[in-house]
Amino acid sequence: MKKDSHKTSKQEIRKAVSDSSAIEGQSFSRARKNESIINLLRKHGRAFSV
Repeated sequence: MKKDSHKTSKQEIRKAVSDSSAIEGQSFSRARKNESIINLLRKHGRAFSV
């Protein structure tokens, strides 16, 4: 069960990465802002919880 949930979160992260890549193509500064927010969340152990 744990492996399945980890696999799902890996897919979610991949989707988030591809989404942020699409955003980066449109607005680089916005993507940088999102990256800093993600890093901030990761620091507190809450990355990709949204």
